[in-house]
Amino acid sequence: MKTSERSSDTARTLVSIVISVICVTAIFGATAAGTPKQVGADGQATRNELSVETSSKAKRVNKNSVLPSGKQRLSAQKILTIDPSFVALSPEESDWLDQNGYLTREEMRAYQSMPIKALEALALQKGDNNARTALGIRHLRDGEPFKAMSVLNSAISHGSLSAVEWLATAEKMYAQQTLPRNPVNIQMAEGFYLGRLQQAANWGDHRARVRVEKFRQKNLEPVNDDVIQGYAKSFSDSSLRVAARGTTLGRRANIRPNGDKWSKLDQAAKNHTKSAELNTFEVIIR
Repeated sequence: MKTSERSSDTARTLVSIVISVICVTAIFGATAAGTPKQVGADGQATRNELSVETSSKAKRVNKNSVLPSGKQRLSAQKILTIDPSFVALSPEESDWLDQNGYLTREEMRAYQSMPIKALEALALQKGDNNARTALGIRHLRDGEPFKAMSVLNSAISHGSLSAVEWLATAEKMYAQQTLPRNPVNIQMAEGFYLGRLQQAANWGDHRARVRVEKFRQKNLEPVNDDVIQGYAKSFSDSSLRVAARGTTLGRRANIRPNGDKWSKLDQAAKNHTKSAELNTFEVIIR
């Protein structure tokens, strides 16, 4: 068998594994149903120990973790160095992040400081959906993306949009660990990663699409947008099938607020606007 054929077969196998994990978590997640309870998270140490594509994100979180929580007025450039989960441009947007499973820094810190058994009990036995996402992040920190994929898929089926974005990292890490490193597999892993981010964008987080575009701009051979949308549709269809089997996938028509304001902020940063009036925005650090 030719190398390209073997690579293609391996890629199809990985796709099958990912879809299988989604289906398995339908049963797994349904047995752990309950009312989501928020207790949370900084993710600094966690993200520093993840794979290469998240290391810059980890540094951004560490760099800005000294910012006090609450309302502040910051430059567009400064705001864009903060993890999108930890910043909102209005109380309504902060509420939207809470409702869709995006943990605050304090929530992340609280979850990640728990003993693993206590976190598993919250996530798997008591049905704390934020704890499911936090447990997936813990598995990523420990270099176990397959375990992370299972838990994060369960969190997605119970309504967490944040888990979709973490699943992007888990699947890419899993591909890096299991597939031979060659151009075909690298492109496929990047397609998976961007497809998951696009799924999050399609489901309401417009900041995820910004991450897709930034990632593509950095690559000499960017993944075709049709490929990204194809992966996103496949992932979305699989998640919705899981939800139809008894779990509760929610808030899919709910768009992250302040899309226009974020666009102005992005443009101000891109243009290196100097005017304080045009380049500073009131934000809520979560």
